[in-house]
Amino acid sequence: MQLHAAIMAALRGAEIDVSKLEVIVTGGDVTLIGTVEDGPSLSLAEDTVDRVHGVNDVHNQILVEGR
Repeated sequence: MQLHAAIMAALRGAEIDVSKLEVIVTGGDVTLIGTVEDGPSLSLAEDTVDRVHGVNDVHNQILVEGR
């Protein structure tokens, strides 16, 4: 649960709107599901999570709204 909290804090710190995101943590693997406003936000979310200590792999299933 601590890893999940660290990921959410990192996303908020990067000014990613987490209201439309689901973060699933299984061990050190993280799956991101949901939508973001634009392509740069999608990349930023994945990069931000990848830098969190304890994350081994990020599975990005985020979609850009309106696409």
